[in-house]
Amino acid sequence: MNDETLRRGLSEAAWGYFFLTFDLTIGAVNLLPRFAGYLVFLLAIRDLSGTRRDLAGLRPMASLLALWEAGQWLASWAGASLEGHIPLLDLVVAAAELYFAFQFLTDLAALAENLQGPEENLAGRLRGLRTANLLLSTACCLVSWVPEVALRDWAMAALLGFSLVGMVVAVILVVTLFQLRARVPDRELPQQNI
Repeated sequence: MNDETLRRGLSEAAWGYFFLTFDLTIGAVNLLPRFAGYLVFLLAIRDLSGTRRDLAGLRPMASLLALWEAGQWLASWAGASLEGHIPLLDLVVAAAELYFAFQFLTDLAALAENLQGPEENLAGRLRGLRTANLLLSTACCLVSWVPEVALRDWAMAALLGFSLVGMVVAVILVVTLFQLRARVPDRELPQQNI
């Protein structure tokens, strides 16, 4: 794999998390749809699977998550949601999202080991962020599935707290991925004499 493909793949990974992290909603429609994040992840998988073959195994899951999120996005135009109608499907989607994020970040952390400088610990930071992301996402899922009758102030406060910490983790993750991308030499095209 050449440096250009590696740099592009890491950039796509960072932008994918950007789309998953930030929400710019006008009315009921998100202008930074989550499905775009999974589509960009598919590009990252294509570009990085030459270095980390395990990434290619995530392609079907990223495709399904992109379809799910595209359906959610289209439903939002009508003020509806795909979630909440079939609890087992919601559980499967949540588990798929958690697994995808865990494995994707595990592979990126392994890739970071070869790119980071001797004094850096980007790989360790990615593993820590991966674990924090997994724990916070799981906690949010569990609290959000508490029946509304039992959803008291403490559950809402916990959900808000988990969400805020999760946002901070996600922002640090995006920044870390861009830092990792910066470790790949940016090859300039040779100038041609005219």
